[in-house]
Amino acid sequence: MDKTAVSTYLQSDTLLNSRFLIHKRIASGSFGSVFLVTNKDTQKRMALKLELIKESNVPYLKKE
Repeated sequence: MDKTAVSTYLQSDTLLNSRFLIHKRIASGSFGSVFLVTNKDTQKRMALKLELIKESNVPYLKKE
């Protein structure tokens, strides 16, 4: 899935993992995209970074 596909799939008002309400994509790069979200449990707004899954299956964000 490329960056465009991720931002298309996770549109505004999408609920991710029954916990994070997506507001908008605020950045994207070679590793994935960053979204402005609201945590439904705490009602706090935060940034959520999602890593793109590549065929190599090397989790780059695990090191961050």
